[in-house]
Amino acid sequence: MARGRKRKMVERFPCGKVRGPSEVDLRRMAAEEERRTRSVALSQHHRNWLPEHLRADQRAGTLIGCLMLGGVIGEGEYLAAERYRRVKNDFLGLLASPVLPTTWDGEVRMEAETPESDEERRERVLRHYDEAMAELAIDAVRDLGLPVRNVTGPWVSAKLDDLVFRDRMPAEAYWPICREALRRLAQLWKTDGCEGPKTRSEARKPPQRPREEREAIILHR
Repeated sequence: MARGRKRKMVERFPCGKVRGPSEVDLRRMAAEEERRTRSVALSQHHRNWLPEHLRADQRAGTLIGCLMLGGVIGEGEYLAAERYRRVKNDFLGLLASPVLPTTWDGEVRMEAETPESDEERRERVLRHYDEAMAELAIDAVRDLGLPVRNVTGPWVSAKLDDLVFRDRMPAEAYWPICREALRRLAQLWKTDGCEGPKTRSEARKPPQRPREEREAIILHR
């Protein structure tokens, strides 16, 4: 007589079906997994030096965000770095996209019109990229008086890419150059007037009206 496969020693229903985890067990397992994931995220190397109450901030997920939360750079420079990330990604995406056939007047042949044609988008992306690269044409000796040779625009762009895209902090001797690059981009994109870092709860609060204006509104209701 052939022997069947040995049954696993697990909890079963009376019908013989394996009893799976209850809803309470599933919720507990999900909560435990979330705690583990959060613990790993908060122990990331670039977050370790931040105060504990700032490590959970979403902006601490990148090195440039940690520098802003830690007060090393201002919020305007942080916003400029994030915009630089978008401009560079748009430019790289443009290089990777195929060139579509165009009509005699430069408009792309499309079945339906879009708010921005491919040609217009191409011009916009290239313009923003060229503006950013022009601001990064920093000469360390001439502009900053630093005893660092062979530091020009392409070198600054490469170091800024390391900082913004790869979370690599530049060497101490080169940090003033990267900081100057962020300052120039902040001036270009008008983000240099921003206030210091805010928590997400503070950012969600509506702006407070002046006291006199609030009293006037109450009186006229």
